[in-house]
Amino acid sequence: MKNTKGETYEVSLDFRKTVSENAEKAYEDNKKIKNKLDGAKISITKTKELIKSAEKQEIQKEKEKTSDKKEKIYWFEKYRWFISSAGNIVIGGRDAKTNDLIVKKYLKEDDRYAHADIHGAPSIIIKNKGIKDEKIQITEETLEEACIFAASFSKAWKQFAEAQAYWVSPEQVSKTAQSGEFVPKGGFIIRGKRNYYRCKLEVAVGEINLDDEKKIMSGPVSAVKKNSQKYVILVPGDTKRNVIAHRLAKAFNVSVDSVDRVLPPGDVTISGNVGVDL
Repeated sequence: MKNTKGETYEVSLDFRKTVSENAEKAYEDNKKIKNKLDGAKISITKTKELIKSAEKQEIQKEKEKTSDKKEKIYWFEKYRWFISSAGNIVIGGRDAKTNDLIVKKYLKEDDRYAHADIHGAPSIIIKNKGIKDEKIQITEETLEEACIFAASFSKAWKQFAEAQAYWVSPEQVSKTAQSGEFVPKGGFIIRGKRNYYRCKLEVAVGEINLDDEKKIMSGPVSAVKKNSQKYVILVPGDTKRNVIAHRLAKAFNVSVDSVDRVLPPGDVTISGNVGVDL
């Protein structure tokens, strides 16, 4: 039998009943089927709505988890910093005020002090401990890395390819001027022997993990290489800092500000690249 749409369908007939009775039964059966289909459609719609609602709740929970997890900020991130190849915390001033502050607050007996042999360089403190406050011996390699850091973040970056820097013991660093001496803000008097290094002006910027916290760190290539599998190497050049900051922020999937804070004080050239898609 065909319906008004020309679709073929089967109809069961009971020969014990009249044509009218069979027609009435077929109508009632069809009505029951239609009611079941309507009920099924309602159930499907409700189920879809419940699934959609559950998915929204799950997404919201994940968003709340993400927002609740705050990035851990270490005390040394207020300053210039890097983690040496041996694991030592190395910090540097960002200006005259923080140069004074870090020496007064953080330079202790077993630490070391480094500075570039040029006016306008940051004071650098090499701590004899790591990020978990564990004691770590200051090696010759760490001292050299600190001197490279001091030179690379000095005014020498804008003028030269190399610069001298030195390290001394804490007792050699003084703010007290003797007759004929002048100590500018952020500066110090160094007495006694200075241990010099000739430093190539070169830093690496890489992605590191500190206790499962993702950080962008810049520092001597040897230190960044030890702590990171993804980094770029920078030398003095002719590409604007802000251009490089935007490129690296995109490559590391971080904010431009977090990259800008760790870049050297001048224009740069990318001289090397490990694991970074630029």
